This record gives sequence, structure tokens and C-alpha cells, in this order.
Amino acid sequence: MKPIHDEQTVLARWICTKEEWRAFDRWRRKRQSRWRYFWHRLLGRNLTKGAEITITRDDVRINNNDAEPFSTAHRELRRIDIRDAGYLNVLEISYSDKSGAALNEIRVPVPRGKLREAIALQLLLSPAEGEG
Repeated sequence: MKPIHDEQTVLARWICTKEEWRAFDRWRRKRQSRWRYFWHRLLGRNLTKGAEITITRDDVRINNNDAEPFSTAHRELRRIDIRDAGYLNVLEISYSDKSGAALNEIRVPVPRGKLREAIALQLLLSPAEGEG
């Protein structure tokens, strides 16, 4: 486990159940392509546990793995959306490199009972009007 640096304040720490993570994984794979989704379903890969999601002002970590930064000297936060994914909601963080050439997204599930926290996070992190 890699500890989160002291200077990074944790804004949200969510625990997803196995079922929530499985629903998120299915939703994510459906968005990628039908072929990948059906291949994944055919193989029947079972997840043995859920996930811990940690969000700071600059990055997202899943199960304390390497951070996926969205706000650095080279990356700029563009927007944060909350998507309805059926069984659960998904927090979608969009960022680009400083040149603005490439738009990337980080998607994480919002566990049951954490929608208000996700909305507050969205409001806190969203760039002000006229920025970006």
C-alpha cells in the first residue's frame, strides 16, 4: 500500500461492495464495446471483493494503488459529472493535458448512500465558470 501524502487532503473515501463494483465493471465494459462486454461475461470473471476509492483535490486512487492524477502541472481539470448507470451512479472526472489536445476521463462508482457526498465533491472540485 502506498500512503497518501500528508499535503493531499482526502476529500472522499468510499467503500464499494462487491455487487457495486461488479455493476460498475459491467457498465464500464458495456461502454467500451459490446464484444468486450460479452467476452467478459462469457469468461465469468468473479471479483472477490469490492474496492476502496480515495479522492483528493488532485487525484483518484482505487485500493491504494497508484494515483490517477487529474490536476497537476501538466493536467488540467475540465469538468466533473455524475452519471446514472442504472444500479448505481458514476462520478466522471474529465481532464486534459495543458495544451488541451487530449481529453481523458476517470470514472469511479458512487456507492449507495454517497450521492450527496458526490454532489458536494462535484461542486467543490468543478472549475469556476470561465476557467478552462
